[in-house]
Amino acid sequence: MHTVNAYSRDVVEFQAFVQSHTQASLDTIGKKEVRMFIAHQLSQKSNRSVNRKLSSVRAFYRFLQKTETLDYNPLDSVKSLKVEKKVIIPLSQKEGSKILYDTRNYYPTIEHRNKLMIEILYHTGIRRSELITLQKKYFDFHKREIKVLGKRNKQRVIPLNSELAQKISDYISMDLENSGDYIFAGKSGAPLNPKTVYTIVKKELSAYTEKENKGPHVLRHSLATHMLQNGAEINSVKEILGHSSLAATEVYTHLDLKKLTGLIAETHPREVKNQKT
Repeated sequence: MHTVNAYSRDVVEFQAFVQSHTQASLDTIGKKEVRMFIAHQLSQKSNRSVNRKLSSVRAFYRFLQKTETLDYNPLDSVKSLKVEKKVIIPLSQKEGSKILYDTRNYYPTIEHRNKLMIEILYHTGIRRSELITLQKKYFDFHKREIKVLGKRNKQRVIPLNSELAQKISDYISMDLENSGDYIFAGKSGAPLNPKTVYTIVKKELSAYTEKENKGPHVLRHSLATHMLQNGAEINSVKEILGHSSLAATEVYTHLDLKKLTGLIAETHPREVKNQKT
C-alpha cells in the first residue's frame, strides 16, 4: 500500500510539473519535458530519489500503453541516473548475539514491543515492509513458523526457534496496544508507519552497536552475512530472504570475499614479510 501511494504521488508530481512548466499535455510529453523534470528534481533531490520518480512515471506510461490510451512511452529512451552503491556494513556476530541474548526485562511495556521488533528482524531477515504487515494469523506456534508476504505478494515461510516463538506468543497474548489483526500496530489498530519503525530500530540498535547505519535493513543484511559465515547454503539464505534471483543473495558472498582478501593481506607469510622489509 505504501509503495502504491508513493508511485501515485510521483506521477501526480510529474503531471503537475509538466502542466505548470511546459506547454505539453499528457499525450504530447516528450523527452524534452522529461529532461526538464529531471533537472528540476535534481536541484532538490538525490539521484536515487529522482530515479525512483522516473521509475514510477515510466510504469504509469507503460500502463497507458497496455490499456491503449497511448501508443508510446516518453521515458523509454531516458536512462536512469548513475547512483553510487551504498555499502552497508553488517553487525558483527558478537553484536548480533547481544540482540538475541539481551536479558533486560521490558515486560509488559512499549519497550518490550520495540525489542521484539529487533529480534524478529534479525532472526528472520524480513524487510521493514514485511514486519509492518505481519498479522497474527501468519504465525503457526505449533510448527514454529511464520508466513511472510513479500514483494509482489509472494509468500514464504520462515522457521522460528522455540524461544522467539514463545516471545511472540506472549506478546500477542498481552495485546499491548489492542492491535487487532496486526502484530505491531498504532493506536488506531492500523499498521505502524514505516518511518516510526525506522526510528524505533535506529534507537534500539544504539544499545548494541556504534556503527553509523542502524536502519532495519542492517539487520536483514547482518543475518544473511552471519548465516553464510557460519556455513549456510546460499540457496537456503535466498529462500529465507525471499530473493527472486540468486544474484541478489550473492552480494553477501562478495562481502565475505572482501573480508577474506583483507585477512590474507594481514596474515599471509609473503605479505607479512613484505611489510617487514
